[in-house]
Amino acid sequence: MVSLGKQTLLQLAFFIMSVSVANAALLTPLLLDDKHSHNLSGHLEFLTDPTCQLTVQQVVDRSDWSGPVHKQVLNLGITKSAVWLRFFLTNQANTTQKFYVSFEYPVANSVTFYTKSPSGFFEEQHAGSTIPASGRVVPDRHFLFPLSIEAGKTVPIYMRIQSTYGMTIPIRILSDQLLTGKQAGITQSTGHCSVFSRWF
Repeated sequence: MVSLGKQTLLQLAFFIMSVSVANAALLTPLLLDDKHSHNLSGHLEFLTDPTCQLTVQQVVDRSDWSGPVHKQVLNLGITKSAVWLRFFLTNQANTTQKFYVSFEYPVANSVTFYTKSPSGFFEEQHAGSTIPASGRVVPDRHFLFPLSIEAGKTVPIYMRIQSTYGMTIPIRILSDQLLTGKQAGITQSTGHCSVFSRWF
């Protein structure tokens, strides 16, 4: 009986592991090519945290992520929960490229952006309507989080959002060329530095 019980537990553990792997496999990386703007439709997962206490280390190993989300803009309505996002980005170029993750809902109270350092630790940047922005966040109407990706590499991205104005989550991945070109053009014509004013 003990042996049978152990066998049943092993089978159950294997089944759970298989389901988790299958779900993870559904989330494919977003391949960053020579386009200057990408949306995350089909490449984004989310996790709600009613306690607002989960850390990035804890959510990495959770199996209750929802997705992939097949929408350009995820809208979860009004919620008191913190919402975590996960997606993977692949640089298809032959050289290291700089990109910007543009979070385009500027009334969100707090947005925290997590990337993994070469040593395996998470580094964070933060911005929001109620907190000061980190030094690396690009000043703009939207929250622009910069990151560099080595040639051929795939990197995981985690984000944590809290908002009292509704949980609308519009995100685009922008090329450095687009940002630099827009800044130069707008600065020359108007003297202002705001780059993006709408979703497109």
